Amino acid sequence: LALVFAQAGRFDDALPVLEESIAWGVANFGADDAEVGRYRALRATLLMHLGRFDDAIAEAKAGLAILGTWYGPESVHLADVLLTLGDAHGRKGQLEPVMPYLDRALICARNGDNPEMVAAIETQRTIHFVRTGDLERAAPAADALVAAAERTRGFASILNALLVRGVVAKDRKRYADAERD
Repeated sequence: LALVFAQAGRFDDALPVLEESIAWGVANFGADDAEVGRYRALRATLLMHLGRFDDAIAEAKAGLAILGTWYGPESVHLADVLLTLGDAHGRKGQLEPVMPYLDRALICARNGDNPEMVAAIETQRTIHFVRTGDLERAAPAADALVAAAERTRGFASILNALLVRGVVAKDRKRYADAERD
């Protein structure tokens, strides 16, 4: 039910349902069970969407610790929570930890068969480079985003990637023109 609410954008409604799931998981399996780790990772994503970045980061780290213990440090099961950590830090304005989380998320995602997750991570990597003004790194990241989107075979993913790459190219040209003037 929490996922249904979240997919509908009803994060405030999803949170109490998910908190009940966490309590149930702890009571039935223990606080360090993989299922509890997944619930905590999902809770972190909901908190991030609600703008509660400190809570999201803390919850994501707790979920990551549990999931890492169960699956190992480069498991595909960690990709989503690592993406959440990078995204939450970026939205909070803490840019330093963003790339280590996103790079690790990318390694984990490539250990699975989820091209949509790889494309989502590549999107966040490109956004981070643009946000920090690192257009030299944004260009290859945008190319990697397009390649990842093509593997999804989804029209919307490909269109989004091409638009992002176009924005990066436009920003690079504008920056180069400004330096010439």
